Amino acid sequence: MPHDAVREVDAATFDAEVTANPLPTVLDVYTTGCAPCRMLKPLLAEVAREYAGRVNVCALNAEANVDVAVRLAVQAFPTLLFFRDGEVIAASRGLVSPGVLRARFARLASGELP
Repeated sequence: MPHDAVREVDAATFDAEVTANPLPTVLDVYTTGCAPCRMLKPLLAEVAREYAGRVNVCALNAEANVDVAVRLAVQAFPTLLFFRDGEVIAASRGLVSPGVLRARFARLASGELP
């Protein structure tokens, strides 16, 4: 994933980057062959840059990290998981509009449920 505002994680880095991160975190769980996943990537990177320092944004390739995707009970792609204090507090499945994505980031950053 070439978008520097979104950090790629794998099974080895997941806990440190996602669950142990003090910032609220959005995790994009994707597959390489998924067209909606590819469409979401640039939008997610743009919003991640807007919320840099307030929301941590990571991406996980489900094909390369099946064990993590199964542990998170991901069944559709793309899936956005919203974490606070190491726990999933909300999820979004499928492609979302820019307005919806920004609203969810704003709520997450302000301490509300996204």
